[in-house]
Amino acid sequence: MSEQKIVIANCLDHLKSMPDECVDVCVTSPPYWALRDYGSDPVIWGGRADCEHEWLEHRVPARGGESPNANVGANRDGEGNNRGHPTVTQYCSKCGAWKGQLGLEPSPLEYIDHLMMIFDEVKRVLKPTGACWVNLGDTYATVSGSAFQTDKKASKRVTDSIKPVNELRKGLKGSVFREKSLCQIPSRFAVAMTDHGWILRNECIWRKENPMPTSTRDRFTVDFEKFFFFVKSPKYYFKQQFESMKQPIAKYRFGHQKMGNNNGTYSGRMYDATALEGRNVRTSWMFDDSGADMKNTSKWKDDVIESSVRQGMNQNRGKGVVEKRYSLPAKDLFLAYLRTHIKAKDIIEGTDISQTTAEHWFRSDDGFSFPSVEDWIKVRDRISEDSETFRIIDSGIMDITYETDGILKNNDGEHRNARTTWTINTQASPLEHCAMFPKELIKRPIDACCPEGGVVLDPFCGSGTVLEYCWEKDIDAIGIEINPEYEKIIKQRANTGQTRLTDLF
Repeated sequence: MSEQKIVIANCLDHLKSMPDECVDVCVTSPPYWALRDYGSDPVIWGGRADCEHEWLEHRVPARGGESPNANVGANRDGEGNNRGHPTVTQYCSKCGAWKGQLGLEPSPLEYIDHLMMIFDEVKRVLKPTGACWVNLGDTYATVSGSAFQTDKKASKRVTDSIKPVNELRKGLKGSVFREKSLCQIPSRFAVAMTDHGWILRNECIWRKENPMPTSTRDRFTVDFEKFFFFVKSPKYYFKQQFESMKQPIAKYRFGHQKMGNNNGTYSGRMYDATALEGRNVRTSWMFDDSGADMKNTSKWKDDVIESSVRQGMNQNRGKGVVEKRYSLPAKDLFLAYLRTHIKAKDIIEGTDISQTTAEHWFRSDDGFSFPSVEDWIKVRDRISEDSETFRIIDSGIMDITYETDGILKNNDGEHRNARTTWTINTQASPLEHCAMFPKELIKRPIDACCPEGGVVLDPFCGSGTVLEYCWEKDIDAIGIEINPEYEKIIKQRANTGQTRLTDLF
C-alpha cells in the first residue's frame, strides 16, 4: 500500500532537511512570476544567514477581487489574507537578502535565481537515475491600460485583479524587458537549469484546446505552456510511453463559455465554440500541404503518410515495411560464381540494369554490393544451373524478411513513441484552488520516470494533483506546500496518512 505525505512548510527549508538521493522523480509547477498573490507568508531569500537584517520595504498592491466565490489564497477573504492591502516585500540594507513570496519578486531574474535555489536542492535529493519535470508559464512585460482607468471607468473587480501585476511590471521599464515583450521566463529557467548541471531531455508543449479567452487584438491567443524534462545524469530510468499512431480529429469544442468583448468585459452571452467564427488566432498552428489550416491534431493522419512526404526524407522510407536479407551468401562464394558465369557488360547490354549498379556486384573492395531482388530476377535465369552453389546463392539473395522501417521502429503498427506536444484541456474543479493543473498532464511524466517502488516529489504541491495520482497508482509520494489553507484540499484528494514516509522525510 502506497503512502502520501503532505508537509506544510517553505519547500526550500524542508528540502534542505531531506537526505541525499532519496527521490526518484520530481513533478511540479512553481508559482508563475507576477501572476497572483497566493497569500502565503513571506520567505527570506539569499543574503547571509548570520545577518541581523535591516529591512527596506518594497510595496506591491494585493491581487484578488471581492467575489464571494473567489478561491483560496489572495483570492479569498480571511484573516491570513491581505486582500485590499499592499503586499510588502523587503530588501535587507546590509546583505541584500529579499523577503517576500516566490513569484512576487520585483524582477523576473530574481525569480529565476530563487527557483534555482530550490532546484539545486531538488537535484541533491534526486537519485542519480532520477528525473525532474517542471511546468512553467511565461509573463508579458506589459502594463494593462485598465489599471490606469479611474473607478468610474472600470469595475473594481478588474482594477483590483490587475494592480499587483502592473506594479511589478512597471518596475521593468528601462530594463532589458521592453514593454509588451514576453519575459521568456521558461527559456531563461531552462538555460539556468542546464547551467546548474541539469540535462534537458525534452521541452514538451502542453497544448490547450480550451485556453483562457483574451480580448487582445495585436497578438495571437496563447494556447500552450511548457513542460520541461530534466535528468541528473546521462543514464536514468525511463519507461517508453506510446500514443496512437492515428490521432483523433480535433473538434473545436470547448463547452460553453462567456464571450469576451473588445473592452475586456463580458457580455454574458453563451456560445458553442464549434459554431464560433472569427475568434482570435492561437499560437499552435497546423497546416496541410496547401497551407490551409487543419483541424486534425497532427499534420499527417499517421506516421506512414508522414514519413513518405516529410521534407528531406527519402520518399521510399517509412512506408510501413523494408526488406531485410539475413541469409545472403558469402561474398567470396558469390563473386567466384558470378565471375565465372557472366560478365558485367553482358548484364548491362542484356538488361535495363545500369553500368554502375552491375559493376558493384563484381567488386571485391568496400564498393561491393549484392544485387537487389528485382535486379537478381533479371539475370538469374541466364546464369542458373543445377548445382548446390547456385541454390545457396539464389535462396540467400531471394530470402526476404519484411520489417518495419527505422523511422517506425518504435511502434507496433498501431502505436508510436509518444511525442512532445500534448493536447490536454484545462479542467474546472469545485475545490477552492486557483491554479490546478489536470491530472492527465502529470500521467506521462510519472509513468515514464518513476520505477516500481519509487518515490515522487512535488515541492509546490498546491491542490495535491500529484499526490492524488500517486495514491490512485499505488506510488509513494511527498508533497510540500507553504500555504496551510491547501492542506484540507489535498487531504480531500489523496491518502496522506504516513508512517514510513515520515521516517524517511
